[in-house]
Amino acid sequence: MSSLKEQLLKSGLINKKQSQQTHASQKKTEHDAKKNKDLATQLAEEKQKEFKSIEAEKEKRRFLDLELNKKRDQMILERENFYRCQQLIHSQALQPASSPFYYFFREGHFVRKIPILPWQNEWIVRGKFSIARIHPDVDEFFLIPRYAATKVQDFCPQMVLVFYSEISDNTEIQQHILEEPQ
Repeated sequence: MSSLKEQLLKSGLINKKQSQQTHASQKKTEHDAKKNKDLATQLAEEKQKEFKSIEAEKEKRRFLDLELNKKRDQMILERENFYRCQQLIHSQALQPASSPFYYFFREGHFVRKIPILPWQNEWIVRGKFSIARIHPDVDEFFLIPRYAATKVQDFCPQMVLVFYSEISDNTEIQQHILEEPQ
């Protein structure tokens, strides 16, 4: 059995030139298809690489956004705690208007003083009162009760400067020296 091409040539429906042209066009389309297939796979690989790089960039951005959100939430929490402690200190402060006596305490390498009444000295030493400061740059000290100091210390421990452990009322303590201003 002969091929269709030979049969068409014998019957005279096509000539040799047309046969060669169709053969050449078939070869060209096969070549182009093969070339396009290679090109298509190459383009697919490039798209895959681009897609992977875009996904990696998205993941990186998502991770950075997550970290920034955590930092922002932490800053908000710190600010809320600061204002909560500030409000607690102001509402619970026991400041005498003026007092001839001072309680001296050490903060770092500085000696600070706060005006107190004589009975408050013993309560500070017994751990029933504590000394707090809101801003580290401002020398304004507040005398606050122990329960308020424990709450402040839970949220902002740097605000509580003097916080003695509680001593029962029956225990003898050494009297701290109260000095009058000169």
